[in-house]
Amino acid sequence: GGYTLELINPEHPCQGPSNWSASNNSNGGTPGSVNSLYDNTPDIDGASIDKINIISNNEIQVVFSESMDTTTVTTNTTNWSCSGSLQVSSDGFTTCVKMYAKPTASNSNTTFTLRPYENLSKTTNYKIRVTPESKSSKGNTFSSQYTSPNGFLTASL
Repeated sequence: GGYTLELINPEHPCQGPSNWSASNNSNGGTPGSVNSLYDNTPDIDGASIDKINIISNNEIQVVFSESMDTTTVTTNTTNWSCSGSLQVSSDGFTTCVKMYAKPTASNSNTTFTLRPYENLSKTTNYKIRVTPESKSSKGNTFSSQYTSPNGFLTASL
Protein backbone atom coordinates (compact mmCIF):
# COMPACT_ATOMS: atom_id res chain seq x y z
CA GLY A 1 0.00 0.00 0.00
CA GLY A 2 0.72 3.58 0.62
CA TYR A 3 -1.15 6.80 0.62
CA THR A 4 -2.73 8.38 -2.44
CA LEU A 5 -2.16 11.93 -3.55
CA GLU A 6 -5.29 14.07 -3.17
CA LEU A 7 -6.36 17.35 -4.68
CA ILE A 8 -7.24 19.54 -1.71
CA ASN A 9 -9.42 22.20 -3.35
CA PRO A 10 -10.95 21.11 -6.68
CA GLU A 11 -12.14 24.68 -7.28
CA HIS A 12 -8.50 25.75 -7.78
CA PRO A 13 -6.78 23.02 -9.84
CA CYS A 14 -4.12 25.47 -11.13
CA GLN A 15 -2.89 26.36 -7.65
CA GLY A 16 0.08 24.07 -8.10
CA PRO A 17 1.88 21.77 -5.66
CA SER A 18 0.45 23.46 -2.57
CA ASN A 19 -3.02 22.16 -3.55
CA TRP A 20 -1.96 18.49 -3.35
CA SER A 21 -1.11 16.32 -0.36
CA ALA A 22 -1.06 12.70 0.82
CA SER A 23 -4.42 11.42 2.01
CA ASN A 24 -4.95 11.42 5.76
CA ASN A 25 -7.52 8.61 5.54
CA SER A 26 -6.50 5.56 7.61
CA ASN A 27 -7.10 3.32 4.54
CA GLY A 28 -4.59 5.36 2.52
CA GLY A 29 -7.15 6.95 0.21
CA THR A 30 -10.79 7.69 -0.47
CA PRO A 31 -11.65 6.22 -3.88
CA GLY A 32 -15.25 6.91 -4.83
CA SER A 33 -15.68 9.35 -1.93
CA VAL A 34 -14.85 12.96 -1.18
CA ASN A 35 -11.11 13.39 -0.62
CA SER A 36 -10.07 13.29 3.03
CA LEU A 37 -8.40 16.68 2.67
CA TYR A 38 -11.28 18.30 0.76
CA ASP A 39 -11.49 22.05 1.25
CA ASN A 40 -13.57 24.25 -1.03
CA THR A 41 -12.82 27.54 0.73
CA PRO A 42 -12.84 30.22 -1.97
CA ASP A 43 -9.73 32.29 -2.52
CA ILE A 44 -10.80 35.91 -2.57
CA ASP A 45 -7.35 37.49 -2.31
CA GLY A 46 -5.83 38.90 -5.45
CA ALA A 47 -2.29 38.15 -6.51
CA SER A 48 0.57 40.47 -5.69
CA ILE A 49 4.15 40.91 -6.86
CA ASP A 50 6.61 38.83 -4.84
CA LYS A 51 9.75 39.85 -6.68
CA ILE A 52 11.13 41.49 -9.81
CA ASN A 53 14.37 40.00 -11.15
CA ILE A 54 16.46 41.95 -13.63
CA ILE A 55 18.35 39.18 -15.42
CA SER A 56 19.98 41.36 -18.10
CA ASN A 57 19.30 44.39 -20.26
CA ASN A 58 17.02 42.20 -22.38
CA GLU A 59 15.39 39.91 -19.80
CA ILE A 60 13.16 40.77 -16.83
CA GLN A 61 11.28 38.35 -14.57
CA VAL A 62 8.16 39.28 -12.64
CA VAL A 63 7.27 36.80 -9.88
CA PHE A 64 3.67 36.76 -8.63
CA SER A 65 2.46 35.51 -5.24
CA GLU A 66 0.24 32.89 -6.86
CA SER A 67 -0.45 31.14 -10.15
CA MET A 68 -1.71 33.53 -12.82
CA ASP A 69 -4.15 33.16 -15.70
CA THR A 70 -1.64 33.35 -18.57
CA THR A 71 -4.23 34.82 -20.94
CA THR A 72 -4.47 37.94 -18.75
CA VAL A 73 -0.74 38.65 -18.30
CA THR A 74 0.02 40.51 -21.52
CA THR A 75 2.54 42.97 -22.94
CA ASN A 76 2.63 45.35 -25.88
CA THR A 77 4.49 43.82 -28.84
CA THR A 78 3.22 46.28 -31.47
CA ASN A 79 4.52 49.74 -30.55
CA TRP A 80 5.62 51.91 -27.64
CA SER A 81 2.18 52.68 -26.21
CA CYS A 82 1.39 51.56 -22.67
CA SER A 83 -0.95 48.67 -23.31
CA GLY A 84 -1.08 45.17 -21.92
CA SER A 85 -1.36 44.26 -18.26
CA LEU A 86 2.43 44.13 -17.68
CA GLN A 87 4.31 47.28 -18.68
CA VAL A 88 7.86 48.67 -18.48
CA SER A 89 8.53 52.41 -18.81
CA SER A 90 11.26 54.99 -18.26
CA ASP A 91 9.07 58.11 -18.56
CA GLY A 92 6.27 57.68 -16.05
CA PHE A 93 4.25 55.47 -18.43
CA THR A 94 3.75 58.12 -21.10
CA THR A 95 5.36 55.51 -23.35
CA CYS A 96 6.31 51.91 -22.63
CA VAL A 97 9.00 49.52 -23.75
CA LYS A 98 7.92 47.42 -26.71
CA MET A 99 8.36 43.70 -26.03
CA TYR A 100 9.73 41.12 -28.43
CA ALA A 101 6.99 38.59 -27.66
CA LYS A 102 4.30 37.81 -25.12
CA PRO A 103 5.57 37.00 -21.60
CA THR A 104 6.84 33.47 -21.05
CA ALA A 105 5.26 31.76 -18.02
CA SER A 106 7.12 29.29 -15.77
CA ASN A 107 7.09 27.93 -12.20
CA SER A 108 3.39 26.95 -12.23
CA ASN A 109 2.52 30.25 -13.94
CA THR A 110 3.92 32.39 -11.11
CA THR A 111 6.98 33.70 -12.99
CA PHE A 112 6.70 35.70 -16.21
CA THR A 113 9.75 36.55 -18.29
CA LEU A 114 9.72 39.70 -20.39
CA ARG A 115 12.05 40.27 -23.32
CA PRO A 116 12.25 43.85 -24.62
CA TYR A 117 12.29 44.34 -28.38
CA GLU A 118 15.47 46.41 -27.96
CA ASN A 119 18.03 46.17 -25.15
CA LEU A 120 17.26 48.43 -22.21
CA SER A 121 19.59 51.40 -21.76
CA LYS A 122 22.14 50.88 -18.98
CA THR A 123 21.82 54.47 -17.73
CA THR A 124 18.02 54.75 -17.67
CA ASN A 125 15.78 54.12 -14.67
CA TYR A 126 12.83 51.85 -15.58
CA LYS A 127 9.68 51.00 -13.63
CA ILE A 128 7.26 48.09 -13.98
CA ARG A 129 3.49 48.43 -13.80
CA VAL A 130 0.90 45.66 -13.42
CA THR A 131 -2.69 46.61 -14.17
CA PRO A 132 -5.84 45.10 -12.63
CA GLU A 133 -6.47 43.23 -15.91
CA SER A 134 -3.95 40.65 -14.64
CA LYS A 135 -5.85 37.85 -12.92
CA SER A 136 -4.80 34.91 -10.80
CA SER A 137 -5.67 31.43 -12.02
CA LYS A 138 -8.53 31.63 -9.52
CA GLY A 139 -9.97 34.68 -11.30
CA ASN A 140 -8.97 37.27 -8.70
CA THR A 141 -7.70 40.61 -9.99
CA PHE A 142 -5.15 42.95 -8.51
CA SER A 143 -7.01 45.19 -6.07
CA SER A 144 -5.30 48.20 -7.62
CA GLN A 145 -2.68 49.04 -10.18
CA TYR A 146 0.87 48.23 -9.02
CA THR A 147 3.89 50.32 -10.00
CA SER A 148 7.35 49.38 -8.77
CA PRO A 149 8.32 52.11 -6.31
CA ASN A 150 12.04 52.55 -7.03
CA GLY A 151 12.58 51.29 -10.54
CA PHE A 152 15.77 49.64 -11.76
CA LEU A 153 18.89 50.18 -13.84
CA THR A 154 20.64 47.53 -15.91
CA ALA A 155 24.06 49.23 -15.57
CA SER A 156 25.28 46.94 -12.79
CA LEU A 157 24.59 43.75 -14.74
